Amino acid sequence: MLVVKEYLDKKQSIFAHHPFFFVLNKQDNFSEGMAFVPRLMFWVMAFQDILNIIPPPFVFVVLKRGDNTGIGLATNTTPSTPFIED
Repeated sequence: MLVVKEYLDKKQSIFAHHPFFFVLNKQDNFSEGMAFVPRLMFWVMAFQDILNIIPPPFVFVVLKRGDNTGIGLATNTTPSTPFIED
């Protein structure tokens, strides 16, 4: 575990010295510090589009009746299609 912690500390130090953070540290006020946001917005919106393209996982749900027979439903964000369990 110590090896992992040392590795993460090393990578954190390298990441902290990235030029992006030097630009942020030089800013005098909040508005100047947030100047990078418009340049970052493309990546945020692209990532959101990718998340919307990937279909959500299906979840199998069994609705039980009193007589222990059930109806299985495959559900996601679209209307589900019921089918009878064997």
